[in-house]
Amino acid sequence: MQKRILFILLKTTIATIVTTFVCLLVLTLALYKFNLQEKFMEAGIMITYFLSNFIGGFLLGKVQEKRRFAWGALLGLIYFIILIFLSVIVNGPAAISLSSSVVAFVVCVISGSIGGMVS
Repeated sequence: MQKRILFILLKTTIATIVTTFVCLLVLTLALYKFNLQEKFMEAGIMITYFLSNFIGGFLLGKVQEKRRFAWGALLGLIYFIILIFLSVIVNGPAAISLSSSVVAFVVCVISGSIGGMVS
């Protein structure tokens, strides 16, 4: 049973990351094509976090039968941890803003929960 849950978490986390890459590609193309300002980029990244975690929470909620919102929140937490880990690797620990991290954490966990509840 434990291996099944870990495998499902892994699959939905990968689906969430793939969704993130697709959304970021679309955002990049929109920024290039329309020469948008930086504030649109920040909003687009938060929308990407929301969409990715919502979809991941939805997929995980479809598989789990009980406490779907909690499973969605767990997925959002895992996604956030991966996000912070990759940010530290790429930019170094000094480049991480506490306020942006808190907002990203809230967006990831809440949207994962909403996705789980909607499923």
